[in-house]
Amino acid sequence: KQKAAYDISFAPEGMRCGVRTKKRRYEDLYIPLMGAHQCRNLALAVAAAEDMAGEAFCGTEDDIRALRKALSGLFWYGRLSVIRKDPILMVDCCINRVSAAAALETVCELGLTDVTFILAVPDDKDYEGVARAVAEKGHRIVLTKVANPHYRFEGIQLERLKEAGLSCEYVPDLKTAINGTSGHVVVLGTTDMLKEIKRMDRRM
Repeated sequence: KQKAAYDISFAPEGMRCGVRTKKRRYEDLYIPLMGAHQCRNLALAVAAAEDMAGEAFCGTEDDIRALRKALSGLFWYGRLSVIRKDPILMVDCCINRVSAAAALETVCELGLTDVTFILAVPDDKDYEGVARAVAEKGHRIVLTKVANPHYRFEGIQLERLKEAGLSCEYVPDLKTAINGTSGHVVVLGTTDMLKEIKRMDRRM
């Protein structure tokens, strides 16, 4: 393989891994982004950067230091972002079952228990797929909505999920859902959910 991430491990508020490309190996890189998938993304990005640099890339210690410095400044709000540490409050833009897998993998790798998943996934997105993925891991589910009327939240999710055999609760607004939950919290939902949490962030 020309590019791969290896020795993937979870670090405080981020990930550590090595990256192998067709030109060299990069040992013990740190990225302040959560999720093993971010290490795989990193391997692709480093390989692409090498290709674009062409012969200008020498792989010197200065190059490696520049890479580490660039990685240390990464921040991607809404990609498994840790908003609060004790207990954990993590947010992720997630509107389908596939994207929920990364959040569930991260919760598992961090060894978190007593986790409540708050879902702010619009009616016309895969809210059932997200809820099923969370329920399969035995986590508590709280359904909520965002204030922006552009997103469809018509109050049908609770009934439909219960008809599907899923145990869940409903709280009508995101702030109340978060503040009313003890223990670790992971919020999954649409991008507008991030705007609401950013406004709340200063008071957490």
